[in-house]
Amino acid sequence: MLLETFRGSELREVLARVRRALGDDAMLVRTQVTRRPGGHEVEVVAARAADVEQLRLRLDGARAAALRAEGRKRLGPYVLAMVGPSGAGKTTACMKVALSPAGVAHRKVGLLTLDTYRVGALDEIQTYAEIAELPVEVAYSADDALGALERLRDREVVLVDTPGRGYGAGSAEWVSALLALDPDEVHLVVPAGARPGVVRALARGLAGVAPTHVLLSKLDETPSDLPLAALADAAGLPARWVSAGPEVPSALLPAGPRILASVGLEAAEADRAALAAG
Repeated sequence: MLLETFRGSELREVLARVRRALGDDAMLVRTQVTRRPGGHEVEVVAARAADVEQLRLRLDGARAAALRAEGRKRLGPYVLAMVGPSGAGKTTACMKVALSPAGVAHRKVGLLTLDTYRVGALDEIQTYAEIAELPVEVAYSADDALGALERLRDREVVLVDTPGRGYGAGSAEWVSALLALDPDEVHLVVPAGARPGVVRALARGLAGVAPTHVLLSKLDETPSDLPLAALADAAGLPARWVSAGPEVPSALLPAGPRILASVGLEAAEADRAALAAG
């Protein structure tokens, strides 16, 4: 686990336990003192410096995408798909990426939806596309998907929306269609309020569509950013973006700075000296 919690009655004692467990260069994420009847309790949340650095490298989603692109010689648009459970915000994430300066707003974008299962799904993305003046295609099968991609061949980037599926994509028609598109990036969209165990289960359940990134959504619906690092760690995937609210396109943000800030990385260097001093 990336973050570990230590509790005791004295700060010096708790810090000593942190050093023994995580090393002298451990990063302190949060220190809190709570008054109790007859005394007080000290709580310290900390992480190994090496684990945080590993997370920093893993979160470099743009670098991961560039390295992946180097080994692929695609003719036609760059294909980026969103997958994940129902209600995670995949359609909204597609539009944020399409229209945000933090996404691909500077490119010629097209939309392709494989979400032909949910009532109202087609109306939703077609309404977005009409407002944004973006071309949109609908595909029901692998052949449809390839035909749609051909019709969008003048686009630089095609964003693909998919049905809500979580713990097992199965052999549904949309999976065949997505695999036929051979996407350059597949983003697993996960609400920030999910538990790490749920994120691990989602990543396993959708392994058949080979997610390349995780996108944490609905940050505005959580009381704190603190769980973000644990969720990213549970996904085991790079991250390019997080979605911090319902607004399109302003709520799309680069993932690395927001997630690393959630574990207090900016203050960690100063805290290391305090921890070493005991």
